[in-house]
Amino acid sequence: MRWNTNTDTPLPPDEPAGENPPEGAIIHYALKSATSGPVTLEILDGAGKLVRRYSSADPVEPVDPNLSIPAYWVRPPQALSAAPG
Repeated sequence: MRWNTNTDTPLPPDEPAGENPPEGAIIHYALKSATSGPVTLEILDGAGKLVRRYSSADPVEPVDPNLSIPAYWVRPPQALSAAPG
């Protein structure tokens, strides 16, 4: 049996293509001024229970170099910003 090489999808980065929205929820926030410590964003469910926590102090995890797909298919992680604005 031969593995599917997926040569037809997704397109290589040099191919023209429309930009897809990011996966998951989009949360916009703004800080009035610079902070002296890390910024923390907590996602709660309807009962007020913590579902997910993000912090600007969290390290950005690198893309696993041992993936079975090209690294450019993986969306680069974004750190929570502590900058005002």
